[in-house]
Amino acid sequence: MKCPKCGYDGCQIISETQTKGKDYSVGKGCCGALFLQSWFGLLCGFCGEGKKTTTRNFWICHNCGHKFKA
Repeated sequence: MKCPKCGYDGCQIISETQTKGKDYSVGKGCCGALFLQSWFGLLCGFCGEGKKTTTRNFWICHNCGHKFKA
């Protein structure tokens, strides 16, 4: 793959991983414990969106450092 910026032919593909969100919600866990009147309600804190991971692939030029998608 050639770099569109400098024309160098030695580009390499890289992956970027990004994580968003939370694992456990203390507020939801406390509400669950109050409504269910037991420690089992604390498990309600795991309900919801949770973590989301996205991976994107890019090419990077070893000559000029330009990052681009093919």
